[in-house]
Amino acid sequence: MTRQSFLKGAVILVTASFYNRLLGFIYKILTVRLVGTEGIGIYEMVFPFYVLILVLTSAGVPLAISKLVAEEVARNNLRGTYRVFYISLSFLALTGTTVTAVLYRTLPILIKYFYSDPRVYWSFWVMIPGIFIISVCSAFRGFFQGLQHMTPTAVSQAVEQTIRIFVGLWCAQKLLPYGVEFASMGMAIGMITGEFVGLLLMIGIFVRKRPRVPQGMPTHKFRPAPILSVIRAIFNLALPITLTRIVYSTSMTIQASLVPQRLQAAGYTLRQSTEIFGQYSGIAVALLHLPTMVTISLAITLVPAISEAVTKHNYRLIAQRINQALRVTLLLGLPSTVIFLLFPFRLSDMLFNNAEAGIPLRVLGWGAVFLYLQQTTTGILQGLGRVKTSLLNATCGATVNLLGVYYLTALPTLGIRGTAVAANIGAVVVAVLNLLAIRHAVGFKLNIRHTLLFPVAAALTMAAVSYRLDMYFQTYSPWAIIPILTVSGGVYCMFLVMTKTLNPGRILRLFYR
Repeated sequence: MTRQSFLKGAVILVTASFYNRLLGFIYKILTVRLVGTEGIGIYEMVFPFYVLILVLTSAGVPLAISKLVAEEVARNNLRGTYRVFYISLSFLALTGTTVTAVLYRTLPILIKYFYSDPRVYWSFWVMIPGIFIISVCSAFRGFFQGLQHMTPTAVSQAVEQTIRIFVGLWCAQKLLPYGVEFASMGMAIGMITGEFVGLLLMIGIFVRKRPRVPQGMPTHKFRPAPILSVIRAIFNLALPITLTRIVYSTSMTIQASLVPQRLQAAGYTLRQSTEIFGQYSGIAVALLHLPTMVTISLAITLVPAISEAVTKHNYRLIAQRINQALRVTLLLGLPSTVIFLLFPFRLSDMLFNNAEAGIPLRVLGWGAVFLYLQQTTTGILQGLGRVKTSLLNATCGATVNLLGVYYLTALPTLGIRGTAVAANIGAVVVAVLNLLAIRHAVGFKLNIRHTLLFPVAAALTMAAVSYRLDMYFQTYSPWAIIPILTVSGGVYCMFLVMTKTLNPGRILRLFYR
């Protein structure tokens, strides 16, 4: 199996993520139109707690596998990579089975005491088997990512998303006559079916494509690490990573319950609060997170890439990869901010036939860049082994976010806009703390001109061109933003090429490095 370069691996994951997000957006549009924002709100209320359970079960282990496998690869110890993988797989299968059984027994209690809307029961009931499926599948993905071979992960995710959409839409349509709660359950059935097919595919790829240990490979060079030693190494990495994910997932879970309650405190009814939360979480946040297909892919590839460089004590390579990741993040995040600030209502109307979601989307746009920086810098810190620092920073950001949600959402003058303001403040806190921690850890120098000044100037130019074109067309038609963004996006890219911030030839050389 051929090892892939850092940027090539990122591009493969970005390509798969683009495909998944494109299908996911089509799916989101169709489901919003099919089951309405109320049905989406029911589904979105379940999902954060479901993600929290996944985090508790396995979240940190796959990244730990990726990092430890990358370190063994840097030492040319292929047997060590398999030892890490098999021990981790056994642990994830055991915890996944245990948590699945416990959830089925305690589900009625959770619904009774945690959720204000009991209609979430059937969606949650269907999602529970995914705990075991995702846990086991994540072990295989962590193994291949540690080998810096991203194709298996990309292919399985694409197949999983395709199955999820077709099965989810079919089930939601068939179950809609029985009520929106059963239509939401149909969406959950699609998700579980896709995850199961993805797991089967990953097992097949592992059986056929995994790297083979050479027959004549000496066994005396590396003594097999004791099982307890491997488990200890995994937990030293996995525990802080898991706690970091728990912080984010707990924050999302609390918000799923807290936001509707605080909206009711602001004067909205239960049904209105559920619908507004559906607009915020199901539409505005979904649009905001669209560019994260790049930043999340960067974070995934950065962990093994930086871990390998750290193992080899190649500090120049570490600094180079950090600069590359931050530049890509800003080059993507700045034009996204322009789009969310200038066209939030038409974007929501064009894609979801729900212009009201543009209210929180415009506010979220102000913090978009910091959200993307938060994701990239978290991956950098984890690759450097500074997982405890990442946990501390995430905790600070989540605390600020939840306090903001509690106080700002209940203000009648803000409502759901207060929720968006709180999310922005939390993202700023985490991004800034992460950047300071990275600079303290490696002391790298950022190329201010090409990483910050020129991209900001290009984004401002893009905003000016977009505004002038919008005045020229003088129409609210949502579809008018397509030619506007095509022209202004071209201007943005030309500006970057003219200032040598983007160098196509250099990018190609880095792609194969």
